[in-house]
Amino acid sequence: MAAKVTRSSASELDRSNIARAFATSGLVLKRAQGVYVEDEKGKKYLDMTAGGTTAVGYSHPRLTKALVSQVSRGIDHIDRQTMITEKASELTDELKTFVPNPLAKGKAVFGHSGSDIIEKAIRLVRFSTSRPVIVSYYSAHHGANATALSASPTLKEMGTNALSRFFNLPGFMHMPFPDSYRPWFADGSKAGDDCLAFLERLLSSVVSPRLVAGVLVEPILSLGGNVVPPDGYFQGLAKICRENDIPLIGDEVLTGIGKTGRMFALEHWGVWPDVLCAGKALSGPLPLTMLLAREDLADKWEPRDYVGISKDAYILGCVAAVEILRIVRDERLVDNASRVGSHLEGRLKDMVDDLGLDGDVRGKGLMMALELVESEKTKAPDSLRARSVVREARRRGLVVGLTGTWENVIRFLPSLTISERNVDDAIDILVRSFEAS
Repeated sequence: MAAKVTRSSASELDRSNIARAFATSGLVLKRAQGVYVEDEKGKKYLDMTAGGTTAVGYSHPRLTKALVSQVSRGIDHIDRQTMITEKASELTDELKTFVPNPLAKGKAVFGHSGSDIIEKAIRLVRFSTSRPVIVSYYSAHHGANATALSASPTLKEMGTNALSRFFNLPGFMHMPFPDSYRPWFADGSKAGDDCLAFLERLLSSVVSPRLVAGVLVEPILSLGGNVVPPDGYFQGLAKICRENDIPLIGDEVLTGIGKTGRMFALEHWGVWPDVLCAGKALSGPLPLTMLLAREDLADKWEPRDYVGISKDAYILGCVAAVEILRIVRDERLVDNASRVGSHLEGRLKDMVDDLGLDGDVRGKGLMMALELVESEKTKAPDSLRARSVVREARRRGLVVGLTGTWENVIRFLPSLTISERNVDDAIDILVRSFEAS
């Protein structure tokens, strides 16, 4: 009879079997429901990070029912090269109800991870335009394969080992993301204008627009520290792309599906990309990503130039995504994210004032963060305190994230089902964690 796995033995097994580069908090999960998780000892944690991949909360009964129904039919996976079902088209039609033309008349491509769908988006625009160059941003995060990493040119993404630089693929150029709190240029109040001017200079003196296949951007920098660009930046970026006939690729793998109080984050600025990438919370517990591309771009991508994965348009993933999108609509979860997100932002700002913290509260909707610094004058990252607070919060039953270039940014990214009362409970724990750290 197999020995019962305890917390210590589960952690020991993880350390002995899993590469240490694949880091973990060591929390051994037993069950999850709604916005709470429970460990093997029965201790409950309020999970304020689940929204990255779980839009409708843990164990939503409608999602469970849809998946069980599909599995009971005996069809859980097929190879799209030999046969198809209606599920991929059903999902595409469902997603199109959330976007305007021309994307609503566009075509879909499927993947199994964020890295995969970003690579396919890059291949699509390169083959469709017959151009080689992709322009992306410093401090961005687009995934973990060689193509995605080449679009994410930072020490945090590429690694500190000198050999990692040899994994950087040709055909990528990079530019600063507009960060008003930590500006690349002298004046943070003009961060957007300065970064647009940088791109215009790049296109006029470094690389011809006729060589640029696309501009790839996260609407909000994720691992870069939850950085929100100033108003007007994306309108200016879209204008430059239109004037130079350069496709704009929106990486909404993390920001999409309602987290920011809009179905897709670029909606905050009235901008829609030519290629829209979605994933993570799109299919919840199952691996599936997809993109929508303008029809004229998609139709220029020949079958002989497509390289897919055997589980593209994975049936169970499609079933999950369809049901999640319908739950998001039926339960008005995007509206909830906007309303509760405003409450979260207000509570975080009040906490910063009450505790006399130095730093910056920023975000959109439920994708909210607090950057901690040692002083406002130097803005030196206070990584030690950030790590300490996150550990103490977990000890007290609250799970929050840690992100940013220097890991000094405490991030909230809960499920869209979160309530204002949940937020109040989280802030109460966070306040006590700061006081104890």
